[in-house]
Amino acid sequence: MNFIKKLTDEKQQEITLSKYLQEHLEGYSKARSVDHIHASDLTKDDPQFCPREIALLRMTGKKRKDQYLNQSLKVAFTIGEAYHDMIRNVWLRDIAIGHWKCPHCSAKVEFSKLPKIKCPECGSNKWEYDEVRFNSTELDVSGAIDLMVDLQLQKTVIVEIKSMDKDQFSDLIAPLAEHRIRTSLYLKIIESSDVVWKDRIDLTHARIIYVSKGYGKKNEQGKFTPFKEYVIQRNDDAIQPYLNKAIMMKKFTDNNIVPCGVCKSSFDPRMKACTVAPECFGQMYPAGGVFKKSLT
Repeated sequence: MNFIKKLTDEKQQEITLSKYLQEHLEGYSKARSVDHIHASDLTKDDPQFCPREIALLRMTGKKRKDQYLNQSLKVAFTIGEAYHDMIRNVWLRDIAIGHWKCPHCSAKVEFSKLPKIKCPECGSNKWEYDEVRFNSTELDVSGAIDLMVDLQLQKTVIVEIKSMDKDQFSDLIAPLAEHRIRTSLYLKIIESSDVVWKDRIDLTHARIIYVSKGYGKKNEQGKFTPFKEYVIQRNDDAIQPYLNKAIMMKKFTDNNIVPCGVCKSSFDPRMKACTVAPECFGQMYPAGGVFKKSLT
């Protein structure tokens, strides 16, 4: 009987690969700091960006809520990042333009095609693509560009890379609205930045390339492909609502003018996920007022 009990206990304590992966992958993802605004913050749909929430978080010292990621979501994100790296560092490596970093030391070559020289610091020739980040001095919003390429046009073209589930990819007939808006916003951010290379970048249009997390679908020529490419013409009118929110945040950052919120009432469904909901509908921080920092 003791022998059987011992076997049963050992079986109960056995660690399976599935259990190990679940424990290793699942957990909370640390929320972004509210000290700076990213383009992806502005264009996010669920929940939509609220300048008042960010201002109140800064004023009260509260933090954004961390996001819980289950193992399926974590794997999906990781696979997406892997596709990004394959496109930049393998498949489109020869026409890629951007920063290049040495994986073995701190050396970097800025805004160029793939360096043909070895690393001057350590002699390695394994350059890795590094995203170029732009910050708008007008809006105080930043954005990291997935990829820039030489398409033998007059100027460099920016590219957004998006991976998606095979079924969603199969049904895709046009770029998703959030992706189209964010890409136009990136063009505006680059234009209003003080980066010296911006004159070498096409600011009238960009590309979005979708990659399927599957075999792909037949294209117009009847060939299976896991890629769909769309040309995005810059549309400043379409991004104006997002620019307005960025301007409200800039006024708060520069002059402490408290912005208004996006919720129509205290019963808005968005309030459930808002850390500063009580302060938002309280009397201490009226919209349009000037926030005076405590001296203590």
